[in-house]
Amino acid sequence: MKKYFIITVIFSITILALFIHSNETILITKENINIFLDTLLPSLFPYMIFVILFVNFKCHLILAYIIQYISLPLFNISGKSMSIVLISIIGGYPLLAILAKEIVNEDNKDELNILIPLFSFPSFAFFFNIIFNNIRINLFIVFLFISFIILLIFKDKKKKEYININDIKN
Repeated sequence: MKKYFIITVIFSITILALFIHSNETILITKENINIFLDTLLPSLFPYMIFVILFVNFKCHLILAYIIQYISLPLFNISGKSMSIVLISIIGGYPLLAILAKEIVNEDNKDELNILIPLFSFPSFAFFFNIIFNNIRINLFIVFLFISFIILLIFKDKKKKEYININDIKN
């Protein structure tokens, strides 16, 4: 009961502060909406649409088939999981988690656990359209390098099998 009272008091004080400083709240809200509409939406939306179409048309399976010959010997993860990592470099943070849930089977929970540390990877679009003016491109390369180091560190010890070309056609 005490917990609900404290939460109610904090919530009430926050609402009261918003009403007292309503002019500033409205200005800040307008500014944030303008930032979203002018910067974030035009720069991130096309990449997200591209990635969603890429997955819906099953192009990730073709990428998985091609990349498995590098990912299995080097990182011991399937081509599907490596395709998720490569797609997330373009699409960014929320898409990696969504794609990992959709693409990786329940049987491959070990691979999903390997991908979890990479879920916070910022997208290519975020770096080049938003941060590029403030931070050098080296930061993006460092993020890529760290991601592949994480894949090497958490390398799964179980033997994996290659994807058959017939699995892609289905």
